Amino acid sequence: MSVVEDPEDFLDKDYKPRQRLDMLQHNKRQDDLTRPSEGAQLGFVFIGNPTEEWARLAAAYGKCIDEDKLVVERIYGRAREGRLAKILGRPALKDLPIPQLRQLIIGTGYVVDIAKDTPDAEKPAVLARRDEFLKLDVAGLVALAEAEGVAL
Repeated sequence: MSVVEDPEDFLDKDYKPRQRLDMLQHNKRQDDLTRPSEGAQLGFVFIGNPTEEWARLAAAYGKCIDEDKLVVERIYGRAREGRLAKILGRPALKDLPIPQLRQLIIGTGYVVDIAKDTPDAEKPAVLARRDEFLKLDVAGLVALAEAEGVAL
């Protein structure tokens, strides 16, 4: 088995931003497709509940072939021992990559896109806000996330 050195290059190897028109039976106009490396959320930091993640891993991988034990229990110990939680740690906002910070901020209701019913007079302000949002670095996104009430 070989190890993929650069998973982004590997995932995006045959990526095309749009489907061929003959593949779209009814809707001949389509949004750009998300890059596979973006959809896989490579580099994102785990910010969920470690106990739920332990249960998800137990359901996904089941029991060992060799012994009557869950694979996740064999690797990380029992859920109540908390070894998985220690490994995952407790990230801060500054530890998150820029795409993940943007997702969390937009998830709070921070509007950066123009809705169909947006009045024409408000569109330039929304576009300017989106441009400013996309130019923010990690420190700016962390400050905005804190202002918007993002909590991990």
